[in-house]
Amino acid sequence: MLDRDGSRTPIQFHINNDHNRHRLDAQIVQTATKWKRVALRQFDCKVGEGICTHMRAVRKDYLLDHDHSAYVDQWDWERAITAEQRNLDFLKAVLCKIWKVITGAEKFTQSLFPQLKDFRYPDFPAELEFFHAEEILDMYPDLPRKQREPAILQDHPAIFIIGIGWPLKDGLHHEMRAADYDDWVTDTSFETGPPTHGLNGDTLIWNHVTRRRHELGSMGVRVTAETLKRQIEMSQLQSLLKLPYH
Repeated sequence: MLDRDGSRTPIQFHINNDHNRHRLDAQIVQTATKWKRVALRQFDCKVGEGICTHMRAVRKDYLLDHDHSAYVDQWDWERAITAEQRNLDFLKAVLCKIWKVITGAEKFTQSLFPQLKDFRYPDFPAELEFFHAEEILDMYPDLPRKQREPAILQDHPAIFIIGIGWPLKDGLHHEMRAADYDDWVTDTSFETGPPTHGLNGDTLIWNHVTRRRHELGSMGVRVTAETLKRQIEMSQLQSLLKLPYH
């Protein structure tokens, strides 16, 4: 499943293969998330080691917009960590490294093509800022989620929103997230102060070309056996527990 409610279904087709004697029922890949985690074990990745993937997929149920296409060409990665690294400090440290790569790529590209340096299209901020979904709701209590993101990006043009998937204090989710990918249920209040949950989120920037919010990536610390069960129960998807990955 690509999503939390099963509404995004894969493209499936039957392959007769040798007059149906060795038939196959196949699917076009939607996501490599769960496969990557299994691959860490298969490839015997030690702590700090990981894999990079290049996935080309088809997602027929996407709402097509400036961010989303039915065809997905996506670079991704997965890394083995320890139980002690399952915290917001580690998540932020990894994100800061990723942001350094992004801003470094911008500077390198501008050195090759100086005409890209244009006052109409400001550079990325030097630092990525972190906000919890609860915090953004407090900042814009009268705006729906799709308007809260563009609003905060006017003053903070590069942010990572933490805790996407847990129901916020208004009873709604900042956005629904799959129950078996990232951990959105872990209590992080001892790290943040206010009541917060989740070890995942999205990196967003303000795109000065399209004049819209733009998602650069979605990532997070993966579920444990315990948080997987809790998230599946909250999502009322207990039938998933019989599947091989789970």
